[in-house]
Amino acid sequence: MIPGARAGARRLIVHGALLCGCAGGSGEDSQTSGASATAGSASSGADATGTSDGGSSSGTTDGTSSATSGGTTDGTSSATGSASTGETGSTSVGETTGTGDEPAWLDLSAGYDHNCALRSTGELVCWGRDTGAIKPPDWSFLPGVSAGWTLTCAILSDGRGDCFGSGIASHVPFGIGYFVKLAIGEDHACGIRDDGTLACWGAEYEGKSDPPPGIFFDIAASISHTCALREDGAMLCWGGGGGGYEVAGTHVAVASGWTHNCGLRPDGTLACAGTNWDAPKPPPEGATFLAISAEGNHTCGILEDRTLTCWGRGNYGELDPPPGEFYLLDVGDRHACAVRVDDTILCWGEDEYGKLTPPP
Repeated sequence: MIPGARAGARRLIVHGALLCGCAGGSGEDSQTSGASATAGSASSGADATGTSDGGSSSGTTDGTSSATSGGTTDGTSSATGSASTGETGSTSVGETTGTGDEPAWLDLSAGYDHNCALRSTGELVCWGRDTGAIKPPDWSFLPGVSAGWTLTCAILSDGRGDCFGSGIASHVPFGIGYFVKLAIGEDHACGIRDDGTLACWGAEYEGKSDPPPGIFFDIAASISHTCALREDGAMLCWGGGGGGYEVAGTHVAVASGWTHNCGLRPDGTLACAGTNWDAPKPPPEGATFLAISAEGNHTCGILEDRTLTCWGRGNYGELDPPPGEFYLLDVGDRHACAVRVDDTILCWGEDEYGKLTPPP
């Protein structure tokens, strides 16, 4: 178990980072829509990598609470327990999310030129460049969607992985297992199975489809490499590009860009390695985060007050996030998207193919 983190079992840092799935105004949250918190944690006493029904979990950055959300075969999820007791349950960073008792969106992923978001009903909606990756099948999905270059992969309500779009990784190998989280790069895809082990498919050069053994609870992929967090919080990376930039120490969440990786520590601080090329904007000093996400040459995070900040290289406005409080965040190549607490999806950065125009 990660020092300072309580039992839990999945981040959804697929990329989206669901910070609050609150039901009303008390410190104890129960949520029936499958929400999970952002900073993942290894578990003792709870399944640290998700459950066989597609569940997942995560802990908060201060190590004081954790969440476990279990998927069901009808595409919904449930969570039990209290954030204040360390039992499995959805972690709250505020009394309410959105305008109702539960968030309208459970997951969010920004790709190269398209994005996808998961409604609380299990419906997956996508927008942006049409390479086939914005046309999900009419099935029910669980949190764990990952949008890539010309491909989207998501977790079906029974825990199986499904990909749509074009590319060498578009076909999930038969019998590969059931997943709690997916992460895809340019031409490869990886995921954490329900037993915590890793599986990858697609292109094999540079070792990008050859993951390390062990039990893992968080994963992030970029153009040619992937990083995952082992159950002890150690970051392990493989593939080319940023695959050689592992960040030492104990982490509760991981984010990967083209040539850099960042780890979120249990105390909410960041540690990063690699380069952002000619990055003119460094990360904020002394800041503590609830969630982080990276892609391309920039990184964004949700701060403790739930506002957004971005840094790195930005020529298209991707370092200028909108104001407000947010509970989901994911960074694409030259853009990013986030979900505000009123359940509005906002995107910023390079404006091509309609990728900054999300569905209502």
